[in-house]
Amino acid sequence: MNTFIDRLSLIFLLWQFAEYTAAIVVCAYYIFCLSYVCSFCADDIVLLAPSVGSLQTLLALLETLLDNLDMRINALKSAYIRFGPRYDVDCANLTMKNGEAIAWVSTCRCLGVYFVSGRELKCCFGQAKQNFFRSFNAIFSKVGRSASEEVFLSLFCAKCVSILFYAVEACPVNKRTKQSFDFSINCIFMKLFRTGSVALVEDCQIFLNFLPASYQVDVKTVKFLQKYKALENRICSLFGQEADRQLRNLCTAYNFPSGSSASKIIKQIRSNFL
Repeated sequence: MNTFIDRLSLIFLLWQFAEYTAAIVVCAYYIFCLSYVCSFCADDIVLLAPSVGSLQTLLALLETLLDNLDMRINALKSAYIRFGPRYDVDCANLTMKNGEAIAWVSTCRCLGVYFVSGRELKCCFGQAKQNFFRSFNAIFSKVGRSASEEVFLSLFCAKCVSILFYAVEACPVNKRTKQSFDFSINCIFMKLFRTGSVALVEDCQIFLNFLPASYQVDVKTVKFLQKYKALENRICSLFGQEADRQLRNLCTAYNFPSGSSASKIIKQIRSNFL
């Protein structure tokens, strides 16, 4: 699957689809589906296609629509990335009407999330970790050890943890990534309490009612999936079965009956640690 990302406004573009024939609307189905979601978040345009050839067709259609709005695509701010079994195979470059080529990349940023080309959809949280530690260092340099642990932890949760877990509930996260999150937060606790013992860090987290990173990811995921399932949007309903499958997997991991409410699942997750 190939993805083309361009930072342009989508609002006027969506209205233009209604003025074209049914054949073009069917051809632009993938544009409409994903743009409908992105238009509420930012000005990114994302095109999905099963092959490079069909992606080139969608790109040409997009240029036609933008010409009618007196808008142009900036090739320098655009990129395309490939996911699937043949992600590492060289493909023909996408070209625009003026002959400019769009760069082929192995990683790209969309809506603050970094995607990495691979056999499956994969996200990279390296930049999020850098921003997380940068935020912690900024707070620690100002507050230091003059404030109590409770006060510092409150600032830490409000200003740093949200950076590390940005959009993590909607991204594919495996066990290795969760362990990496745990390591990042444990390093902060080790510096705060001046210890190198992981067991002592866990005791401090229990005493301060602070869930480990891996548990927090599961809590955020449960909340997100429950809200996602409740949406009446037709496009979101296309992935309702996938949301149900992920919820069942989380219930199984914590030995909880499937179909339980989010509050009960979250309570069970907390009770497993605290």
